[in-house]
Amino acid sequence: SQCHCYSMGGVSQPGEVTFSASGPCLCRNGKMECEPEEKEPDSVEVGECPEGKVYHSCTEQSKGVACAPTCRNLMLNLTCPPNTPCISGCVCPPGLVLHQGECYYPENCPCAWLGLEYLPGQVVETSCYRCLCHRGYFNCSYSPCPAVCTVYSDRHYHTFDGLEYDYQTDCQVYLLKSAGETEVSIVAQNKDCYESGIVCMKILVVHVGLTKIYFTDNSGNPSPSTVVGRGSEFELWNAGYYTVVHFSSQDLTILWDRKTTVHIRAGPRWKGLLSGLCGNFDSVTVNDMTTSSHMEVNNAQTFGNSWALGQCESDYIVERPCERDLGRQPYAKRECALLYSDVFAPCHNV
Repeated sequence: SQCHCYSMGGVSQPGEVTFSASGPCLCRNGKMECEPEEKEPDSVEVGECPEGKVYHSCTEQSKGVACAPTCRNLMLNLTCPPNTPCISGCVCPPGLVLHQGECYYPENCPCAWLGLEYLPGQVVETSCYRCLCHRGYFNCSYSPCPAVCTVYSDRHYHTFDGLEYDYQTDCQVYLLKSAGETEVSIVAQNKDCYESGIVCMKILVVHVGLTKIYFTDNSGNPSPSTVVGRGSEFELWNAGYYTVVHFSSQDLTILWDRKTTVHIRAGPRWKGLLSGLCGNFDSVTVNDMTTSSHMEVNNAQTFGNSWALGQCESDYIVERPCERDLGRQPYAKRECALLYSDVFAPCHNV
């Protein structure tokens, strides 16, 4: 009684009722029990099919509507279970398959991808894969992917390999440090605004080969201390709220919102050659918290302090801001309530 029912339309839970072309079906004891809808006594069954379909009667050998081939079950290589009940009704002619009510030749079945349909021969392509639609499914070829590390607010980190953690400090810290031939590092430091205790931006130092770029204010322009060396030329431009620094030869891009958010995109050539607060980019999450002395730890503060430049005296204790300052709690809740409002309703499930 707890068995699922398998049919060409998919899988049904025990006790679930589905509706076929001929009437309701109940999943009971692993079998679909279908009751054909009552027809008018005078109705002529054979002549009721829409154009392009033919009527199948259960006096014939096959299973009728219940086992009609579709683009989906053709793609998944599904076969009709032997205990499927026969249901009379309109089906595609032999050699054709059903897709969204229409009959197709199998080689013309479209492919579905993120809610969109693609015709045979069409391609979906990114920097990581190239997928060609063929007979209802994609044939894909994969290539090594770039990865992005994101640092935001005064303490939040998302590594190249997907680890998320919180680390708070006012020291200079290595977001990224390379172990390859070209010396590459990105150093960041939280800046306290007007001695208010609120971090308003990060100071950045980008070091690639003989080039050093200093961002010390929120203008988005490098400071006069910047040094440009040969072999490490870069492009710099503004994109909306972001300042973008792109090193094409090194396949490295930094996006900085001139405040507290930094995105670092590293190409696949850096796989396994990086370290720092952004992790080691080896596609493994559990070893991302590796200290500068090559020890794996599970404490974010210990891990973060190991990548600080010089002696780091600050000893932060991560605490909830609303508990620290009860006076600001009503204001914070009122402002943050926008995220729970109808404006962001489509995002609530994630």
